[in-house]
Amino acid sequence: MKRSLLTIKKALAQHLQQLIDNQQGLNFSWSCNYCHNKHSGNMLKKVKKAEAGHLLETFKPDITLFDEQQQVFAVVQLSTKQKPDPIAIQFYKTKDIIYIQLKLAPEDELESLTAKFVRPDFVGTCFNPKCKDCGHFLQKTILTIIEKDCYKCKHLIKVAVIEAGMSRGGTCVGPESFTPAEIDLARSKGVLIEPVFSKTRQERYLANICPGCNTFVGQHYLFIDYLSPAGMGYLKHESLKVGYYCDYCSEAQWKELNEI
Repeated sequence: MKRSLLTIKKALAQHLQQLIDNQQGLNFSWSCNYCHNKHSGNMLKKVKKAEAGHLLETFKPDITLFDEQQQVFAVVQLSTKQKPDPIAIQFYKTKDIIYIQLKLAPEDELESLTAKFVRPDFVGTCFNPKCKDCGHFLQKTILTIIEKDCYKCKHLIKVAVIEAGMSRGGTCVGPESFTPAEIDLARSKGVLIEPVFSKTRQERYLANICPGCNTFVGQHYLFIDYLSPAGMGYLKHESLKVGYYCDYCSEAQWKELNEI
């Protein structure tokens, strides 16, 4: 006989409480809606109590997780909908409570829902720090070193590219937009970076240089010939986190500049 949803919720809370009491933990992972990377961790690391049906103002999550101070740390919601309720997300965000959602299927029982805790459909938090100005989660600034044969002399060339959204004025940028520390790091990885003169742009700027023939890689070719093929696994590369940037603030500043 199929158990009622209320019975299953209570059983799930009891299952989580048993894990807490036995100090077993619950490892889970999710695709982050904020930074679009994959995160993983122990869901019960800071949790001391699991309770079904706890009322939080106008919201009554299916399972509430409390920390050592008996403060609500996270809530778990079972839902038949694919997307989480934006009103619920905003409510829990203002309360600094992590919102976790599991998609509920008609055939789900205790065992299948327990297994879904390992990969929730939505987790309302991110491991990245928050922007001090706007409060949104920051994005990682990634420096990628890519190896490829020079199109001109076929000598192996290492090219450095940074992905930092519009905070650098483009989706990906070359050494001309690097900080001094980023230039030093790229050079320590074997990238030859030197000032060059572009006839097209009629200006001098720092660029990736081929050590075999001194040909430089222009900004236009960084994504098409290097970053994109590397992202698809066609070129050997190494990606390094070199900091953070705020997508929201960068986009707002970019729009403001374009409106002037």
